[in-house]
Amino acid sequence: MGKLLDSAVIPEGGSGNRLTITVFGQFRVESPDGKDLTPKGAKAQGLLALVAVDARRRRGRSWLQDKLWSDRGQAQGAASLRQALAEIRRALGEAVDVLRTDRRVVSLDEMRIALRPAPETGSAEFLEGIDIRDAEFEDWLRGMRSRAEEGALALSGKAAAPAAATPLLSAPDPAEGRRVLFLPAAEEPGLLRLIEDQFVDVAARSIRETYSLDVHIRDPGRSGPGLLMISVQAFELRGTHLGLRVILEDVDSQRALWSENVVTPHDPGPISQSIDHMGLCHRLMNALSDVMTAARPAGAGDPDANWLGGLALRKMFSMRHKALEEADGLLARASELSPRGVFDAWRAQLAVIQYVERQGSSRTELRERAEAYAARALAAEPMNSNVLSCLANARLVLEENRAASGELAKLSVEVNSANPLSWWALANAQLYGGDQEEAYRSAKIAQKLSENSVLKFWSDFQVALIAAVTNRAEEAINHAEISSALAPNFRPPLRYLMALYASRGDEGSVARITERLCRLEPDFTVDRMVNDTAYPVSMMRRAGLIQGRRLTDVER
Repeated sequence: MGKLLDSAVIPEGGSGNRLTITVFGQFRVESPDGKDLTPKGAKAQGLLALVAVDARRRRGRSWLQDKLWSDRGQAQGAASLRQALAEIRRALGEAVDVLRTDRRVVSLDEMRIALRPAPETGSAEFLEGIDIRDAEFEDWLRGMRSRAEEGALALSGKAAAPAAATPLLSAPDPAEGRRVLFLPAAEEPGLLRLIEDQFVDVAARSIRETYSLDVHIRDPGRSGPGLLMISVQAFELRGTHLGLRVILEDVDSQRALWSENVVTPHDPGPISQSIDHMGLCHRLMNALSDVMTAARPAGAGDPDANWLGGLALRKMFSMRHKALEEADGLLARASELSPRGVFDAWRAQLAVIQYVERQGSSRTELRERAEAYAARALAAEPMNSNVLSCLANARLVLEENRAASGELAKLSVEVNSANPLSWWALANAQLYGGDQEEAYRSAKIAQKLSENSVLKFWSDFQVALIAAVTNRAEEAINHAEISSALAPNFRPPLRYLMALYASRGDEGSVARITERLCRLEPDFTVDRMVNDTAYPVSMMRRAGLIQGRRLTDVER
């Protein structure tokens, strides 16, 4: 059962000087004296409803565009949003100052509005009769009506102090269910304290970029349910080496969930430049991901955005066609609960994967979808390394804009050098920009950071690709085989293995790989790989790895 929005429903003594918004039954906006201020247009009504039922009475412009004009381009959607806002202002008349807008956000003055409670009989449908023909809005509406049927959207008529406002939606505030507390060990200023603090800085940034969690440092007094504690201890060995030990604990169960340490030669440089320490940070993030995506017990409340987003990433990087579609749905739900740019960025990356692999919708639709998600993500979280790396990939694949991709990828690395996806994006941009040796170096860093993680297959393939292009054939085959073994449904390494084995005259291996590709791609043929310029092996072509005669001889 969800929490009630007590502070913003009609108090027992009436609505006072507030506008009353009815969302159960036919949508309606009334002035304090009962005058109808409802805008006539369905999308203007939908826009008001989307903002009014949010716990903070505010929604991002890009999020609203996605819900009401998802079938239009960015510019056209923005223009339609402006028209709907103008219609709302006209309808509100003298109460127009209740509506507040700026370049990024649309909001309502929460002290000036009240939501009418749902009838106790449950006879009134949520937004009854509203007709907005947009797939994204329809998905949102179905979800809200489903919760209403379960009683999770009930409102109370009990008055409450404005400061006590709680969400209308049944899912809890993600930060309310899980909090993270860092406990560095060193109490006195010095080298060990500096190392611990530097690690905490990078790890806390990684957590905030990925999850909606309440992160605290050195505050052992804040206990309470759902607390995850991360102990960080630096130590010195014989004056020549420095070590760092990190432990992730669940305070409720008093269980150590994960622990690891690294020991490196004594180096006074910043640990953000140490691949060993940044790898430790990423492995901590993997352990935290395991906690966020753990199986939910029977009878648990609605999933939160952290669980949905984490599960979506697991599905996305499985590279299975159906799982990719499921991941998009999970990210859409996560964005409903926590409208963050990082969820839009993952959806952009997902659309890019589908675009390259020719899965799902038409390539034109996937391109437009990826571009829209990328624009919204950048507007919402411009300094999030996950957002920047996804955008770098999108600009490279969809626009072939190597300069823009390179700058975004460099910024992503600068923002968070512990994120292997940042280095992966940089390696990609460098490779297509012609700087092959730097691309190889960046790819090896991404590979080192992603060891023992779900991203290992991704980074191993990239090393294989760049090794193939830079005439490291044996290394390319080795890493392509590892990538394919870790992700059997991932097709790119198989394509490179075909070309690499063909160049060595290994007909048996080429036949084995061809058979696997045919199972994954029912329409695959060697002729298509050799002669279809739209088939996704552009870097192989540029590097001269496609040897048509050798490949077609094997097929015969």
